[in-house]
Amino acid sequence: MNRVGGALGCMLGLMTAVLGLTAWAFESMTRPVGVSEMTAAASNRRALPEPYIVEVRGSNLRWRFQHPGPDGVPATADDRIVDDRLLLPAEHAVRLRFQSDDYLYTWSLPVTGAEQIAVPGLTFEVALPPLASGCWNYHGNPFCGGDHTRLSGVLTVVPVSDFLP
Repeated sequence: MNRVGGALGCMLGLMTAVLGLTAWAFESMTRPVGVSEMTAAASNRRALPEPYIVEVRGSNLRWRFQHPGPDGVPATADDRIVDDRLLLPAEHAVRLRFQSDDYLYTWSLPVTGAEQIAVPGLTFEVALPPLASGCWNYHGNPFCGGDHTRLSGVLTVVPVSDFLP
């Protein structure tokens, strides 16, 4: 991915995070909320599990990122699944769990030196160090030698207070 594509992807990721926050704030301001509900909502938004675990699945030559839902437990029915876009909380330990539905894939995040493989029927993990807010390119490859640009994308890292996976 060239610099223009990476910058555009980063801008789109940050805009998505801001628009998500705007929608959440608008909804919060347009309905009456009790003090206890506001306190619970605020503490739920900021209380992320340590480490924050994202299930990453290679399928049909693209990545699918599964974030823990409101229960905070990964790989449960309330999880949120996002295709091709990885959003993570800043300054927070993260573990990515890789699996594949079909091919052997590799994944790398050059800014950290992190690399992992996804294999059908097996699970592999990689720990990411706490990252500052920003955008970084990640890269993927299905081992077939073809150019599969959908396996590469942008990791967007936002402050924990703004994090809505």
